[in-house]
Amino acid sequence: MSEAEGPFFLDSNILIYAFDTAEPAKRTRSRALIESLPRSAIVLSAQEAVRGLAGFRILPLDYRLSIAAMALVRKHHVSIWNALNVTNPFSG
Repeated sequence: MSEAEGPFFLDSNILIYAFDTAEPAKRTRSRALIESLPRSAIVLSAQEAVRGLAGFRILPLDYRLSIAAMALVRKHHVSIWNALNVTNPFSG
């Protein structure tokens, strides 16, 4: 897969906004983003792997990712879930 084809990591906020009727502008942008990406190129974190999203690739939670996330939690006092998202190989 080339860089233009992905993979693309989507944070749970993007998925939530896609269904948020209280935020129509965010809903429209989120849906447009999701629909613009090839389904096979979308990657989600393990925390988002629920039944309705099972068609996407799930980023495995491995030792390296866990250790890196725990270091961020200790250093920056962020939640483990945010730290896992920041340390994943597709986030930046």
